[in-house]
Amino acid sequence: EPLVAGGANERVRENPFNAWPESWEEQAIFEPEVSGATGRYQLKTKFVGMHLYDPDDGVEEHRIIVELEWNKTKPRGWKTNTPQDWKQWKAVTELDPKHHQDKIDKEGHEDTLESYWFNDDLYDMILAAPRDEQPRTILTGDEDSDDSYRRR
Repeated sequence: EPLVAGGANERVRENPFNAWPESWEEQAIFEPEVSGATGRYQLKTKFVGMHLYDPDDGVEEHRIIVELEWNKTKPRGWKTNTPQDWKQWKAVTELDPKHHQDKIDKEGHEDTLESYWFNDDLYDMILAAPRDEQPRTILTGDEDSDDSYRRR
């Protein structure tokens, strides 16, 4: 889709999904929810509502990011570079009823929720989801001549 005059303002109104880690994200991911903290809000604004496709373990799942959760406990086998770096926000997803209503009915909504770390795998799964199911336009960085937008 070609950019037209006023393109930056149009992008703000459209709120496209930038399919790369933005400069503010790492700080937001590790910022606990305390008075005055904006990390959770920024992450929710960017990610909630986006669809992802997870082919993990041979079970293909279409999911929707619906919320964030703060990870407080160290996952089994976690290799740490810095103390307590497992304390961070994760994206909470639910199965997309358009693809998995039978499984949701059988297992119950709560039992089908799954959380994902904010990392390259999450971006890859968002890019793998059918574009026509995404609620917003996805920018990959190839739309601009500015290479700083490119993630790969």
